[in-house]
Amino acid sequence: MRRLPDWFLNAAPGLALFLLNLAIVWPLLSLEYPADFASIEGAFIGIATHLRQHFSLTGWFPYWYGGIPFPSTYPPLSHVITALWSWASGHSVALSYHQISAVVYSLTPPALSCLALSLRAPRWPAWMAGLFATLASPSAWLIHPIGSEMGGWRHARRFQVLVSFGEYPNLTSILFCLIALALLALAFRYRNPLWSVLASLACAATALSNWLGAFVLALGVLALLLSQEDVFARGRWIQAALIAVFAYGVAAPWLPPSTIAAVRRNAPFVGGHYESSALVYVYAAAGFLLAFVLLWALRAMGTSRALRFSAFWSLFLGGTVLLAAKQGIELLPQSMRYHVAMELALAMLIVIGGCWFLREALNRPRLANAFLAVLLVLGAIQAPVTWGYARSLIRVGDASQSIEAQTVRWVESKLPGQRVYLPGSISFWADAFGTVTQFGGGFDNGIENPTYLHVKYQIESGEGAGAREGEIGITWLKAYGVRAAQVPLADGPAHLRMFRNPAKFDGLLEPLWEHMGTRMYRVPARHGGLAFVVPEVAVPRSRPKDGLDVAEAQRYVSALEDAAMPVTQFEWRGPGEAAIEANPGAAQAISVQVSYHPGWEATSGGSALRVEEDGLGQIVLHPGPGRHQIRLVFTGGTERILTRAASGVCLLVFLVVAIPPARNRALAWLAPHAPGLTRWFGHARS
Repeated sequence: MRRLPDWFLNAAPGLALFLLNLAIVWPLLSLEYPADFASIEGAFIGIATHLRQHFSLTGWFPYWYGGIPFPSTYPPLSHVITALWSWASGHSVALSYHQISAVVYSLTPPALSCLALSLRAPRWPAWMAGLFATLASPSAWLIHPIGSEMGGWRHARRFQVLVSFGEYPNLTSILFCLIALALLALAFRYRNPLWSVLASLACAATALSNWLGAFVLALGVLALLLSQEDVFARGRWIQAALIAVFAYGVAAPWLPPSTIAAVRRNAPFVGGHYESSALVYVYAAAGFLLAFVLLWALRAMGTSRALRFSAFWSLFLGGTVLLAAKQGIELLPQSMRYHVAMELALAMLIVIGGCWFLREALNRPRLANAFLAVLLVLGAIQAPVTWGYARSLIRVGDASQSIEAQTVRWVESKLPGQRVYLPGSISFWADAFGTVTQFGGGFDNGIENPTYLHVKYQIESGEGAGAREGEIGITWLKAYGVRAAQVPLADGPAHLRMFRNPAKFDGLLEPLWEHMGTRMYRVPARHGGLAFVVPEVAVPRSRPKDGLDVAEAQRYVSALEDAAMPVTQFEWRGPGEAAIEANPGAAQAISVQVSYHPGWEATSGGSALRVEEDGLGQIVLHPGPGRHQIRLVFTGGTERILTRAASGVCLLVFLVVAIPPARNRALAWLAPHAPGLTRWFGHARS
């Protein structure tokens, strides 16, 4: 009988695996809005909606946290994909979000199998690893709270985090991570520059989708390097470093250094309080020591490259997650969120490791085949459970009747263009249902203003304020240009109860609207807009130590409310451009309640004004006395110029490397100047 071609033997299982996953998530393809709006997916739909309206990936996003650069809203690639599909298909952004998330979910297990194949794993164990990842959730077996949260160890954790928690960007980055690792394995094997170019682009796509995925990729690259036969070959480590450098160079305009600095500053305080204690370093050092012991043992046993890789990747990810789950020791901020990637690593390890042990260590190939057959039978038994669980989580909702959508309609009608304080899921969904400028937002890691997290915590908790709890909260709201605050009442929805004392503003602020267990209060201001003339001495100079340090903020708010100060006109002309008309006197400044960033530029009458940061992290201008018409524009500054230049250079290098005639001419020119580099690429000449 004629043997089936290799391309069919590889493509058919991959297609079957994709279709199985697509069948599991099929209801997502027609889901616009869910019945439960507690997920953060509303923030991602809001970002994609903004992209459909203003397709700028490096501009200013004025709707969150007093304003942030668009790259700080979230790594943008997954939202770009959603917006492009919405534009191409004509579907709503919400429907497009769920359709793309279904496709990403369905592609992930086949990508895991392709990674195993790129590491020369046997064909059927590689594809069975993808099936295992589809139907099994090792994190539920290893971590009891996860199993309880899912309602049973047989349920699909990867699907739960997608639908219930809105982890689409995380899953997208994991998909690109698997693709990047597969391409890196090919680049290490064949040393063809084209594979390195493709691997670098996939690495960039991983980081541009999610920050967690970037670290999962870093651990995967380390595992890949340790799994090589010539593990200490210097050239391969240099190759990996160059691929990483060029990957960041390509991604730099959308992951600029300022955004990285903001994430690094905020991440330890998002979802808890992370501290890198001495114990953390001890465990990290012990983990790397264990990795080298494992390296010696696996090489001594003659294990396959795929098994070595999955063992190292499982060690790195599993150690990070299980230390946090079992011992409360976090090696990284938000360590538990790496458990989805850990499941994929364990799927490879269990299937490929089991087959290797039976086939090679015990020399029982029939037992290895029986092991795969048993897994296939168990998969057939498990598939209906996973299918049913998925349908139990996907419930269609009426968005128009939700508190989130009704709040947005009310704010747009009664407080158009005003900055408001919104709690919980209402904040997440505000820009999915409309265009609302708010004090909060959907990605605390990207906050540019370093005082925000302290202030937010103080407003919601009132900790240490005693009888002044409401007064201090109002001071911060006024200082940051908030014109209304929505507070969940004591008997309001549980997922909105952000305030320890829901009655803190009673008798201090005027109620405007009460609906579905929430109350909206007016926060008074001397005039509209976000620009105020204040005395120079009232401009906050030092950053508050915490949310109770309000002395300078109170002096500043008193100046904002001083009727003797000139009235200022402020108008947004676009997401990153504002017009200000003011008439300050001597020893007076213009305070703009917009987050400071070095990328802001201001002019008055054709002359540049210096844009400075005050102690609250907002903009202050010193134009001098007299009437001024000021144009405030976010240009991104020097950082944008440098990152775009870096990206352009990297893409040009990739183009030269990818086209053989151009590559050969470049090598001929480099030969007398860089013979080492020429030799390294010489094998790839046409």
